[in-house]
Amino acid sequence: MLSRCLGFALLLSGAFTLPAIAQDDPRVKAFNDAIAALKQNPKGTCQGIPYADLRDECERKGNEVTKWCKSTPSSPGPRACDPAMDPKATQARIEKLKTTRDEARAAKADLERQRPTDDAAKREVENKIKEADRKIEEVERERPTVEKEVEEATKRINDRVYEWTYCRDYRQNVEQVFDSAMRKADGETDAAIYQLAKELVSLLGKTVPGHREQITGVSNALQTCKDMLDDIGRLGRISLAPAPRPNGPMTSSVLLATTCRYSQLGFGESEGSVD
Repeated sequence: MLSRCLGFALLLSGAFTLPAIAQDDPRVKAFNDAIAALKQNPKGTCQGIPYADLRDECERKGNEVTKWCKSTPSSPGPRACDPAMDPKATQARIEKLKTTRDEARAAKADLERQRPTDDAAKREVENKIKEADRKIEEVERERPTVEKEVEEATKRINDRVYEWTYCRDYRQNVEQVFDSAMRKADGETDAAIYQLAKELVSLLGKTVPGHREQITGVSNALQTCKDMLDDIGRLGRISLAPAPRPNGPMTSSVLLATTCRYSQLGFGESEGSVD
């Protein structure tokens, strides 16, 4: 009887000391801290990741998100491509200039083929040729202004493509870190952290819609800028080439550097001119 009592006492002693040992496990503390952080910040925080390597990666990528995506005292954040930057008005202006130039050239050619015999007719033809030349000269005088507008619009929009691309890519990087943490926690089988891991997976899963919403918003802003850049490409036969980028993890995007071939803005005689 005494031995039974002693055995039961030892069993009870073990039952009460095991949880205390589990609570001293650094993994348990890491999961409890992560769960508390996510409950306080349900949209997501790097402190909600219990794995040190993934948490550190999240913080590094998060710093880049702040740099490229958010307005801070040291950075204005990515700039939107507003409708005022749309080059369609410049396109219409170029088409009008082309029409004026082509009509003046055609009129001049017709006049030069005429062979008036009397002086009055000759003076009339000469005056009309001078008027045609004047219109052609006006178009050529306005040409540098239009070229500069296209150049400036291209630079402004291309800068914004650059900014939004980095913002999108770093947001995707952060989302991928959260996804890695969720999958790793979902695979935990150790009894000491099993239930904590299940709770953590549930909380991490609730951050997914916020990540997707942010990435979708950034992607839409980026596409708006790209569409405007495409409009300028159609306007001026823009040459696209890869742009140099600062050191970063992006491999999915190709940033665009644009160079306008101004001789092909519709004023030149080459076959590549815009019709």
